[in-house]
Amino acid sequence: MSEKIFLIDFMAMAFRNFKAFGERQLYNKDNIPTSSVFGTSQILLKLIREEKPHSIIAASDCQEPTFRHKLYPDYKAHRPPMPEELAQQLPYLDQLFQGLGIPIIRHPGWEADDIIGTLAKKLAKPHRSIYIVSRDKDFYQLLDENIFLYSQLKGGLTQISGSDEIQTRFKCPPDRVRDIFALMGDKADNIPGVAGIGEKTAIKLISEFGSLHQIWPNIHLISNPRQRTFLEKGKDKALLSHQLVTIDTEVPLSADEIFDRSDFLNRIQEKTLLELFDTLEFSRLSESFSTLLQLQPQATKNEKPSIATLSSRKTNYCLVNSKESQDKLIQTLENTSSFCFDTETTGLDVAIDYPISMSFSDKRGKAFYLPLEQAKEQTPFMKKLQGILQDPTKLKIGHHLKFDLQMLNNIGVKVTGPFADTMIASHLLDPTVRQHNLDSCCRRYLNYEKIPTSSLIGKKGEISMIDVPSDQLCQYSCEDADLTFDLYTVLKPILQEQGLYQLFADVECPLIPILADMEARGIYLDQQRLSYLSTDIEEQLSSLTEKIYELAGETFNINSTQQLQTILFEKLQVHTQLGISRLKKT
Repeated sequence: MSEKIFLIDFMAMAFRNFKAFGERQLYNKDNIPTSSVFGTSQILLKLIREEKPHSIIAASDCQEPTFRHKLYPDYKAHRPPMPEELAQQLPYLDQLFQGLGIPIIRHPGWEADDIIGTLAKKLAKPHRSIYIVSRDKDFYQLLDENIFLYSQLKGGLTQISGSDEIQTRFKCPPDRVRDIFALMGDKADNIPGVAGIGEKTAIKLISEFGSLHQIWPNIHLISNPRQRTFLEKGKDKALLSHQLVTIDTEVPLSADEIFDRSDFLNRIQEKTLLELFDTLEFSRLSESFSTLLQLQPQATKNEKPSIATLSSRKTNYCLVNSKESQDKLIQTLENTSSFCFDTETTGLDVAIDYPISMSFSDKRGKAFYLPLEQAKEQTPFMKKLQGILQDPTKLKIGHHLKFDLQMLNNIGVKVTGPFADTMIASHLLDPTVRQHNLDSCCRRYLNYEKIPTSSLIGKKGEISMIDVPSDQLCQYSCEDADLTFDLYTVLKPILQEQGLYQLFADVECPLIPILADMEARGIYLDQQRLSYLSTDIEEQLSSLTEKIYELAGETFNINSTQQLQTILFEKLQVHTQLGISRLKKT
């Protein structure tokens, strides 16, 4: 598995999280501003929990002028001073990174971008991926097959960009993007660029000539006289801008600073973190980080944290295919107050597919696999099993239980609560996570890589589960039940710590059978009424279309914004009738 190293621009992250709160800044009881620390803590928690980084390193600017200021004194000259409320939070941000064992590297004369660029190029390896946590487009020039830009968007979403995305957008390899930026300039950093040259023109020029320096020897090939004049007059500024936008990847860092910090997990200082959260009154964050530290597998020195698989797990999986194994399953379920069950099915369509087997687990590493050929027969064994599945004193645990209930209902097997669904638990704990399937939950909370479904039925479901050899299906299904039971034992205390268990147990899980039944029953549609409404709407649309054509004096495609624009602003001149200037956009 490829190692992941994350490089963070310390001040950029601090400022972005400060600005995110706008006028609604956070304060503790002592009136200390806390917004930036709070936002940064949330981002780092999410990154550690979801990405399982091998290492995290931060870089920060220094107060001393850089080589860019010496080249161009007006570089970033118009930027306002740091807000006082953000400056007050810098010591606490330092404490946060220190507590997480994340070093902050500073080097007088160079910017954070240069430090990150140097680290990225020196640490990137075929087996190691570098993720630059930023939305700064200047980092585009660094991207390659091992270096990526990890941008955090609104709504908790993440966008990962690589060299392919840069090639598609700018029509050139990443290392030539700085040539485009040199032509465009950058108002935010006060980089002059070439007057009159925007992004589209810059992309076209670099695409045509290959690089910035090849433009002037071939300037006679530029047919547009205005562009040629702009480039002739702006050559010096373009070359200066190129120096300003180029990230220096040769910052003289020490060996310790370049080291990839493989003991990242052991550097986390829980006491430092909890003291910080107590001071700033981040009670929920304190709970989240405590939980995270309990779940993280702690690596010993010089040992990389590894993810577990079935081969490293002690298991006792039993195929229920005899009277003896049936009795053993019934006895196990009768003697426990809670158990997990899972189904394997012919497909995912709850209307036509059906389950072919069930698996059960009541403790870690132990599970039973039951083929369901005999489910249609009301044998003494099946009667006892159905009695257990409907026992109101036993907690039934599962992952996406609604699906299992619907499938079992298709063959007449009823299951009644109480229920505990680990997929719902995962969503309650972090609704911003995109995936809550069993595979992702096992990776996130158990540090475990389960048998992928594709290894049995193919990536596109080329094989039906019913055709998978029974020994493979037994291992796969038992592992699902075993891991789901294990997952519940981990998630339950977290739900309790975060005050979510009552919502989970009293509201969410009791709704599972209700929703399953609602979906199975469907809803009543009055087809005759819908048909009448459809006809009526079509008639209204037809009438309105004719009126539009009459007003326009011609027929045209009303759904075409371009044709509509021509009719409204060129033919009818509606903007003059309204007394306003013509809109520049449709």
